[in-house]
Amino acid sequence: MKKLYALIVLLFLVILLFSACASDFSCDSLSCSSGPEPTPVYTGPCYADFYASPTELNAPGWVSFTSTSTGNIRTLRWNFGNGRTGVGSVASTYYSSDGYYTITLTIEGPDCYDVETKVDYIGVTGC
Repeated sequence: MKKLYALIVLLFLVILLFSACASDFSCDSLSCSSGPEPTPVYTGPCYADFYASPTELNAPGWVSFTSTSTGNIRTLRWNFGNGRTGVGSVASTYYSSDGYYTITLTIEGPDCYDVETKVDYIGVTGC
């Protein structure tokens, strides 16, 4: 949550910086200077997706998650629906209570952001 707040603050500061520059000026670092517009570096969108194994448990157990996300991704954050979180392209968690769990993967890159949520994706019975 702190990282998301920091990202929002940083985005706000960047917007303020660029709005302070006149339309025929380009912004470099923290000052405005006349000259040609810089060429933006854009690596394309990113798309969050994942799969898990297994998706059904008949007793308490571990589930592994693998990201199949695409794009220039720097961070991957998991919410496993059981009160635990993880990071990275491969993660796992232990389920010890019956129920259906919603999983969320959030990815971020230098110029992209996406979230994939799979509702009731993991089913656990027999605990």
